[in-house]
Amino acid sequence: MDLNGRFLHVFFSFAVFVFSDAIYVYIKVSPIVHGKFGEVTIYEKPELCGDIIVEGDSLGYEIARLGPFNYSCRLIERIDFFERRQDSSPTAFPYYYLVDKREVLECPANSGPYPLSDVLKGASSCAKNSDESCRKLMEVRDYCKTIQADDCIVKCSKGEMPKPRSSECCPFIAHSNGTRMCCPEGKFPGTYDGEGVCCPEKTSCCLEGEGVVRVENGEAICMKKERPFVTTPTTTSTTTTETTIPTTTTTSTEAATTAIAKGCPKDKMQEGGRCCYYITRNKRRSCCPEGKFPGTYDGEGVCCPEKTSCCPEGEDMVKVENGEAVCKKKEEKTDQPSSTSTTPTTASTTTTETTTTITSTEAATTTTAEKCPKGQMLKPEGAGCCSFITDKGQSSCCPDGMFSGTYDGKGVCCPEKGSCCPAGQEVVARVDNRAICCPKGKRTVIGSSQCCYAIKKKGRDVCCPEGTFPGKDANSNEVCCPQEKTCCPQGTVITGEENGRATCCPKGEAFQKALGGKDLCCPRGQKMLGTSSQCCYTIKQRDGQEVCCPKGRFPGKDKTGDELCCPQKDGCCPAGQEVGGRIIDDAICCPKGEEFKGIHENQYVCCPQGQSLLKEASKCCWAIGKQDGTDMCCPSNTFPGKDDKGAEVCCPQKENCCPAGQEVGGRDGYKAICCPKGKVFIRKEAGIDVCCAKGTEFKGMVDMKPVCCPPEMRLTKGTSKCCSHTLQYNPVFGKCIGTVKIVGKPQNQREMNKHCSDIGAQPVKIVNKEQNDVIEHSIIGLQIPEGWEWGKENFRWVSDNSKPNYTNWRFTEPNNMQAFYGTEVFVFSEAIYVYIKVSPIVHGEFGEVIIYEKPERCGNIIVEGDSLGYEIARLGPFNYSCRLIERIDFFERRQDSSPTAFPYYYLVDKREVLECPAMLGPYPFDEQKKLKEYEIVLDLLAGVRFSAPFIGVLNQYSHNFFLQQATSITRLTLEEVDRPEDYELLVKLIAMENLEECQIRNFDRKLNFIAVEACVEKWKANEQFRFRLISSGAYSKQEIEPLFGEADEDGYYALIVEGHMSRYAGLRLGPPLRRKRYTVCGAWPFE
Repeated sequence: MDLNGRFLHVFFSFAVFVFSDAIYVYIKVSPIVHGKFGEVTIYEKPELCGDIIVEGDSLGYEIARLGPFNYSCRLIERIDFFERRQDSSPTAFPYYYLVDKREVLECPANSGPYPLSDVLKGASSCAKNSDESCRKLMEVRDYCKTIQADDCIVKCSKGEMPKPRSSECCPFIAHSNGTRMCCPEGKFPGTYDGEGVCCPEKTSCCLEGEGVVRVENGEAICMKKERPFVTTPTTTSTTTTETTIPTTTTTSTEAATTAIAKGCPKDKMQEGGRCCYYITRNKRRSCCPEGKFPGTYDGEGVCCPEKTSCCPEGEDMVKVENGEAVCKKKEEKTDQPSSTSTTPTTASTTTTETTTTITSTEAATTTTAEKCPKGQMLKPEGAGCCSFITDKGQSSCCPDGMFSGTYDGKGVCCPEKGSCCPAGQEVVARVDNRAICCPKGKRTVIGSSQCCYAIKKKGRDVCCPEGTFPGKDANSNEVCCPQEKTCCPQGTVITGEENGRATCCPKGEAFQKALGGKDLCCPRGQKMLGTSSQCCYTIKQRDGQEVCCPKGRFPGKDKTGDELCCPQKDGCCPAGQEVGGRIIDDAICCPKGEEFKGIHENQYVCCPQGQSLLKEASKCCWAIGKQDGTDMCCPSNTFPGKDDKGAEVCCPQKENCCPAGQEVGGRDGYKAICCPKGKVFIRKEAGIDVCCAKGTEFKGMVDMKPVCCPPEMRLTKGTSKCCSHTLQYNPVFGKCIGTVKIVGKPQNQREMNKHCSDIGAQPVKIVNKEQNDVIEHSIIGLQIPEGWEWGKENFRWVSDNSKPNYTNWRFTEPNNMQAFYGTEVFVFSEAIYVYIKVSPIVHGEFGEVIIYEKPERCGNIIVEGDSLGYEIARLGPFNYSCRLIERIDFFERRQDSSPTAFPYYYLVDKREVLECPAMLGPYPFDEQKKLKEYEIVLDLLAGVRFSAPFIGVLNQYSHNFFLQQATSITRLTLEEVDRPEDYELLVKLIAMENLEECQIRNFDRKLNFIAVEACVEKWKANEQFRFRLISSGAYSKQEIEPLFGEADEDGYYALIVEGHMSRYAGLRLGPPLRRKRYTVCGAWPFE
């Protein structure tokens, strides 16, 4: 069967065990959190298998059984189904594996959803090597790689961020501009000089004995805390001064090879066990001291105190000592130029000749010794002539290949003879008496001989980056532009500066620098985070981490001030709505006064404050907590509240639960029943809530109103009055009246009062004939036909101070009250079949079984035993114990040799009802063998017979329970029943709708009156009803027929009703009795 409301069915059979060849369970996967897959919800069949227990970390295949009806599973996202493992044991509970397959259509049609027979028992890989879809996946990133997706949403743990274009997480550092970047593998986040850096060590950043010396590309560079070994030989000449720092005898190529071999960065070399910045002088490499950086001056390397400009701001280089630049403030500048130069565009880069200066006298003397062309002079060493320049009265040769010229009123050595500079260039500076030539528009800046487009920045000339041109921004500040004339492309404006160049963006947008990706212009208010290549609005989460809002979402705040992403830019939510909740960082808008409660069928559901959206519910409701820990919706127009015991119930009113003057008197299920104060709820009768005063019991309905009486009293039929069980209300007296047995004649009023006080009554005073007639009928109970003179002599009634009119008692007449000393009786049912409903199975244990059809009040089901399939289901009369396996279809009665034994029941496991032939009902069906013969019982109850010991059973279990089991009784036999507590049950039995005939044998006289009265009512409603009295032989056929007419061929008589309803035709029952005397007692009716 399936467990979606199909009823169970009944049949006789032998025990069988059934298992399914294959069960495929579809599942839904919850979101992935912190790189691990979360809990799994079963949303199709079977619906009632219980909670899924998630354990383990492996993904892909996983054994999915923890016990009967419990599954343990670890899922990867978008799993399509479970697949049953093939098992050699036919009775073993099936195991299941998880299979990663996204497209079911990829699977051959004859193999089932996937893969089926290709899965090895207990293995984590497929038998077919070509099939990669069923390999075991250990982490989320493996899944993302498998499906080749770059948009896997993986939420990283604290201190990590997603890698760009990857589903993996990495430790990261944050820059002061708000951007983040991943640290390379093996590096750890740290800080240096207030900025985040990636360190080689996790705790101290650098190894012991080392310290951070600088930061490159976000990574800390560590070196040993020691000074390098330096030698400083000096060579002096009358014409030139040169300083070198020899380090090794290797060539520059060898040094580079050594540096690489030792593992130093490309811009460093190895020396003394450390890596250092180096310079090249006279074709030899040497280390710069720690804290110095390589630069150039006059074509030779020089160690500078600053990395970019060589000298600090406000200082110029005035000379070189031992290969190191000497910087002085500008006012202390000497005659020697203070610029470090790279190769100028027009000067020779290979010459090592040094300009030589001589005095004018020496020049004249030399000139007399040797003649040179005009405009030239003899070189000091006499090795030829040179072009020369004169500065402050001193002449000096220009390097070979250069010519004298002037710049700024001073002599300079030019690369060209006439124009000084090549075509298209001009002199822009004078360095070491040499002219620096640059293309028109370009110039050099202090500390560099490189020609560039330059701008003024903080009072200093700085070069524009290559490919940019000087320009001005909207505030007339000089900037380096991407275009020469317009600065920014058409449609864009200058928005800022990045790495020395102007950033251009469309109006209303701002430039954003990407970390590892493409720089973008983002609309104002948006930015790029981390290594993202997209602009987004951002918010700060509670932990301070900044994240992007999805497209079409804008920053906003909820009621608590926490930032979230809103559907609207202004106001967050549309008019008439407000933030009612959030999903992660996404705002959910609800009508004002409502709150977001959940998702139903892919739609957000908002509920009024105080209401809930329960699982699988489609709309909001007022909810209460049930005793089993789950929640339930209150019916419409009811509200949560509590009963007198503090348990949650659904109330008719929102405030105070019950209307004024009432209080919670009980509950019908989880619905509060309001009763007048001081009364409690008993049950629902004819759609009406029955409330009774404490200490009373519900006795019946009169004019659609409940009547309650003390437990020792009963309701008089046709009235709303309560009387003791031996009394009956009579409107003529306005009291409860009845008979009392008197042993011996009372001597006085006190003795009479004592007899009556035993039943809480007092003697009745008869004041008129109408009352006298009532007493007559109460005592006699029979109508004596005309002509039966013997009966009239025995009429007797008693009143205060009255004397009996007749004393000739006859023991054989029907008007004598009798005492009956019989045996107890017992009732047994010939066949009872009970329909059941199975509650969900939880954690491998069978839950309580609810009987929801017939009988409703059998009590709790006690579950015992561990076996599956058939199980004995009896603990005693009207109690059942059952052990269920999933999808039980019905109970089946066990054949028993004892006719009075209570029937046993078994459980049968079968899942597919459609497999069973219609003539056999839902089951059983044996697919391995031929069908067996089974008897399907259609009638629940063929008949009920009362016999000893009847009373004990019905006192132990409620009458109502028995009646609900006996609703299909068609024939009733009553034997030797004389207990007053069975009167009410007897009347209910006779009144049952399906009862067609009743047979009564040897009843107590009073009980006989009640039975006859009930039969008369039944016969009046249905003339086909047959009633049979079986006499003990005191009456003959001739005596019976005048009362009932002639019997039919089966010996049954039709009832004849004459006169008042309290007069009945009847027969004498039972043996002769001893003489008794009677009087009448009455009691005031109970209101």
